[in-house]
Amino acid sequence: MASTHRHSNKYYWYCQGIGWGVYTLTGFGFASLYGSPKLHSMIFNIAISLMGLVLTHAYRSFIKRQGWLKLNMGQIILRVLPACVVIGMVWFVANTTIWRLLAFINPKPVAFTLPLALSIIFNVVVVTFMWSLLYFGWHFFKNYKQAEIDQWKMASMAQEAQLMALKAQINPHFMFNALNNIRALILEDPTKAREMLTSLSELMRYSLRYSNARQVSLANELTVVDSYLQLASIQFEDRLQFENQINPAIMDVQVPPMLVQTLVENGIKHGIAQLPQGGKILLKGTKDNGIVTLEVENTGSLALKNTKESTGTGLQNVRERLQMLYGTEAQIKLSEKQDKVNATVLIPSKIKKIK
Repeated sequence: MASTHRHSNKYYWYCQGIGWGVYTLTGFGFASLYGSPKLHSMIFNIAISLMGLVLTHAYRSFIKRQGWLKLNMGQIILRVLPACVVIGMVWFVANTTIWRLLAFINPKPVAFTLPLALSIIFNVVVVTFMWSLLYFGWHFFKNYKQAEIDQWKMASMAQEAQLMALKAQINPHFMFNALNNIRALILEDPTKAREMLTSLSELMRYSLRYSNARQVSLANELTVVDSYLQLASIQFEDRLQFENQINPAIMDVQVPPMLVQTLVENGIKHGIAQLPQGGKILLKGTKDNGIVTLEVENTGSLALKNTKESTGTGLQNVRERLQMLYGTEAQIKLSEKQDKVNATVLIPSKIKKIK
C-alpha cells in the first residue's frame, strides 16, 4: 500500500509539472503573437503558472481532507463548481499583486478593468475545472480498475474455496470405504489388514502432498491409482482385474488430483463389487487435436449404479471440478455397451497456468 501511494504521488507530481509547464509555454506562445515577449511578460507567465501549481495542489489537499473522492458524481460537481470560482478569485488577486510588483520592469502596466478582471477569473475557472475533470477522472478510472481487480480476486477466492470443499468430499468418502475394509480384515486376516494400511498410507501421502494443488501430472495420478488398486485387490482378490492402455506420450498432461482414482473407485464400487464373479477395470488414454481423452471402463451396467446405495457424489464431484477448472472445454460422459460401463473425460492438453 505504501509503495502504491508513493507511485501515485510521483505520477501526480509528474502530471503537475508537465501540465503547468505546457500552460507556461502556451502563455509564451500567445504573448509572441503580439511581438517579441517582454521580460516582465515572461516573468509574469512563469509566476502565474507557479501560482496555479500551488493553488491546485492546495485544492487537491482540500479534496482529500474533505473526502470528495468518496462522493458520487452529482455531489462532486456541486462542490467543484464553487471551488473553481473561489480559486479563480484567489488566483486573480495573486495575479494582480504580481503584476503590480512587476511595475518597476514595465512602467506602463495594463489597467485592470472590470471586464478584464471577469475575463481572467472566467479563464482561471475553466482551467481549474479542466484540472478537476482530469483529477477526478483519473481517480474514477483507478477505482474502477481496482474494483475490477477486487472482483476477480473475490471470484478466484470463492472458486478456490469451492474446490477445497469438493476435495474435502473426496478424501473422507474414500477414507470411509478403505477403513471399513480394513476393519473387516483385522480379525479375519491381520496380515492383509497390515498390507491394506500400508497401501492406504501411500494414498494419504499423495493426498496430503497435493492437497493444495489444482492439477497434477497424469503420471503422478496413475501412481495413486496403482496404490488404490493394490488396496482394492486385497479385498476383491481374483474378482478384480486391471489393464492400463494409456498412451505413455500423455503422461505429462495435467489433471485434477484424484480424478482418475475417483473414476476407478466408482467403477469398482458400483460395478465390479456388485457382481459375484467380479470384473475388469480398463484404463485408456489418447490425445488428438489438443484434446486428451481418458476412459475408465468397468464390467457392469448403469442399472447397478442407479441403486439406492449410489449417491452419485463421486461423478458429480468430478463433473463440478472439471467445470470449475476448464469450463466448457472439458466434459465427462457416462455410457454403457455390452455389459460394460464407460466413463469418458475430455480435457484440453494445454492448460493455462494457474497461479
